[in-house]
Amino acid sequence: MKIRWLLLLAIICIPGCVRHEKGIPNSAITNKPDWIYHVDSLIMPFWMTKDALGNPSGNFPVYRYPDGTPVNPSKLDSLKLPNEYQQYYMANSDSLRRDFIRVKSRQIYGYCVAYHITGNEEYLINAKNGLDYLIKKGVFSDKSVVSFWDKNKNPQPNILQRNTQDLAYGLLGPSIYYYLTRDPEILKIIIDVNRAVWKSYYEQSNLYENTKLFNWVAENFEGDSTHHKILIAPLDQLNAYTLLTAQIVPDSLSEELKTKVKILAKSIKNNFYSNEHNMFWSSLNNKTIGGNTDFAHSIKTFWMLYISAQLLNDQEMHEFAKKGAEKLLQTAYLPDENRWASNYLNAKHDLDKSIMTWHQAELDQMAATLSFSDTSFYSKYLIKTYPFFEKKLVDPINKGTFWGRTAKGEIIEVGFRSGWHMANFHDMEHALIGYLSSSNYYGDPTNLYFAFLNSISPDSTIIKPYYYQGTIKEISISPFNNYSLSELTKTRITFTDVH
Repeated sequence: MKIRWLLLLAIICIPGCVRHEKGIPNSAITNKPDWIYHVDSLIMPFWMTKDALGNPSGNFPVYRYPDGTPVNPSKLDSLKLPNEYQQYYMANSDSLRRDFIRVKSRQIYGYCVAYHITGNEEYLINAKNGLDYLIKKGVFSDKSVVSFWDKNKNPQPNILQRNTQDLAYGLLGPSIYYYLTRDPEILKIIIDVNRAVWKSYYEQSNLYENTKLFNWVAENFEGDSTHHKILIAPLDQLNAYTLLTAQIVPDSLSEELKTKVKILAKSIKNNFYSNEHNMFWSSLNNKTIGGNTDFAHSIKTFWMLYISAQLLNDQEMHEFAKKGAEKLLQTAYLPDENRWASNYLNAKHDLDKSIMTWHQAELDQMAATLSFSDTSFYSKYLIKTYPFFEKKLVDPINKGTFWGRTAKGEIIEVGFRSGWHMANFHDMEHALIGYLSSSNYYGDPTNLYFAFLNSISPDSTIIKPYYYQGTIKEISISPFNNYSLSELTKTRITFTDVH
């Protein structure tokens, strides 16, 4: 499998011509990752085909086979979709006939971040088309987010039956688009839905453990129950949109969102953390190792608590998240294989060494976050795990990433590449944080592209490199070429000292 990394040492070189960066081994300089190439040539080609963009453009197909062809539920290809998956996704839940908004929203996120890293306006056009399509189709009407359209194109389920993960990830695309543009109309969508969700799923919640819990659903629907006490109910409210939005909204909304961040973070820590395992229970109804009680969900939770603590200046929360994350990274790392384990197999803490792509991404992202203040996390982990990700998890033929590999290294295919919960969200967030962390480690400036409304001056809004802080070294402004982006201004921000 071909892997491309920047070769910074000349093959033939006169003595003294090699630049030795202070504190960085030569092997690290030789294998310095090229994240723009990673985005443009390895990940995004799978998402830039006509099939990926949908008909009309912006109506992204939820399910696609590994070769990129959209899945037609009325004519399944048994060679591409194994029988067990045909049965599960058709007979048991009719899932292949459901047009999930969360997947479309994740794809919007992917295009936004691809633009953010590269400045290629084609990515932003696709993001805008996707968001415009959802708005036009009324996805965010009634101050909610439609979970899915059924086979008859009807929005489902009823408003209070929509689970909080669907509601959160429905706002993932709008929130990253707002981060890039600061469009007040998009912010209004986010705030309206957020307030309605808080009223129905938190303020009116009767669920308690150690403290009050966020509801998973407000009314029962299929397998989702109002009695479920699930980690991702509060976690994905933080992760998908609240934590990013809270850092950049106008002052009039800042305290409201910061207060919600504090409530979510405290609820997660107080109710779901297991000191015995240094992990977070995925469900308080069933406290067992396995399922979503895994390294990926747990490290993601530590990451969100760490960023929340920085936003709130909560030193106790910061130390809790930092120490827990450091310990879990040490547990999960497999030094002989340059990658991460996925979970414990049992309560005895035998390791599950299977390789799920999004698990590897989440563990990398926490290590990267810690590397901003301590570069040893980069030299110990990321200098090895980043090449592993690109070499073993990127599909060299169809591009994009595999779902994962078995512990023995065999490719895991479930018959489709996009669908259910998956799109390019995890791949692109991994690329963005990889880009930031590599730039920080090697002492390079970081160029990130925004697309502020023409009426918004960069000096009138809060500009940050994603969840992090950074020193703005330079601002470069230029018009977009495509008319559909005429209300926006291409703005390149050069950051240094990202932390």
